[in-house]
This record gives sequence, structure tokens and C-alpha cells, in this order.
Amino acid sequence: MRCSNLHLTEIPQDIPNDTRRLYLDYNLLTSIPANAFHDLPLLAELDLSHNELALLEPGAFRGLAVSLQFLDLSSNQLTTLDPDAFEGVRARSNLTGNPWHCDCRLQTAFPRLDLEPVSLTGIICQTSEPSDSGAQGVPFLLAKDLDLCVVL
Repeated sequence: MRCSNLHLTEIPQDIPNDTRRLYLDYNLLTSIPANAFHDLPLLAELDLSHNELALLEPGAFRGLAVSLQFLDLSSNQLTTLDPDAFEGVRARSNLTGNPWHCDCRLQTAFPRLDLEPVSLTGIICQTSEPSDSGAQGVPFLLAKDLDLCVVL
């Protein structure tokens, strides 16, 4: 189902429950609430790229652990990830083009995801905690010996 570039500010409620591909790219979505797609048990591909997404609530992708194969969250406003948003989803994911705040929480969230190869170079830290970690402006997943979970 193609819902691209419709100026949507929330996920439509009338999506057929047999939908396998859902394109919500180029809209004005700012958050994904819990259970947003729970009525779509066959959904295999979900494109949420080029929105204004800043928040993925815990349980946002609940119910998609078995069916979802590809998830595009690129070019949004995501700064961090709550691993509970994904609840077992192992879909290949594109997370490039977001203004990431690289910290311990983000560092522990990424290994739980199956990232697209482009994400290796495309996840760039805009800010980091601690700020002197050397993570800013570099591809986060390629930064060797970077441990943002160590407290000195």
C-alpha cells in the first residue's frame, strides 16, 4: 500500500490487514506509537523514511517480529533508539541520515538490530555522551575501540 507524500501526521487506521508492503515515506510523521502496526500480521516491508520521526515508542513495532523483513527509518530526526520499540523484530534496517546522539543507550541498542550494510558508514554521531569520546562526526559503527558505556 502506497501512502507516500500525503502530508500524513499519523499512521492511517484503515490499512488493510493483509498489507505486505507499506510505504509511508515523505510524510510528516513525528512519532510511532505503541502497537501502530499490530493489525498488520503479514507486513514484510515498511518504509518510514523521509519523515520527521523523533520518537519510536516502546512497542512501536509490536506484532511484526515474525513477518517484517525490511524497515527503512532513514532520513528522519531520530537521535536515540529504545530497544523496546522493536520487541524482537530482526528486520534488515536502514537507519542512515538521522542526527544521532551517540551514547551508551544507543551503543547497546544497535547490536540488537540487523542493519543494512549502508548503515555501517551512514550512522554519524551529531553529538555524543561523553562529549569528548571522539565519536562526533565519525561513522559510529566503524569507530574502533569506542565504548560509551565506560564511566570514568
